[in-house]
Amino acid sequence: MSFINAKTALENILAENEDFNNLNITVTSRALKNEEAIGNPTRKDYPLLRGKEVLLQVEIEGGLGQAFTSDPITYSGKIKDLLSLPLDKIGNNALFVATLNAVLQKLGLVSNTKHCINDEPEDCGQKISNYI
Repeated sequence: MSFINAKTALENILAENEDFNNLNITVTSRALKNEEAIGNPTRKDYPLLRGKEVLLQVEIEGGLGQAFTSDPITYSGKIKDLLSLPLDKIGNNALFVATLNAVLQKLGLVSNTKHCINDEPEDCGQKISNYI
């Protein structure tokens, strides 16, 4: 099994979807506040609530994607310009992951590209555990 990074995956998706790639798309990203990212869960030991990391959100014409990072990058620009960012910065990697999530949601290829809120992480964790 081989793995590719989010930047390469994003490049591949855009190459396969030329119509999407030709749209005048602006990527807007920002670090979410705790309440936006996870709501008000009963458990208080989540890294998001303890300030260890933040949730970066990217929006592309209504498509939303999120990624965890300790180095949130604020970015506004076109996807083609985003692809020129280097992979050697943690925040850039999170930006690529969140953008990939937003693009895939916008294309209708995936859903659930936003983090669970309130007590949903407990349910989600149980579902993932059962699945594995």
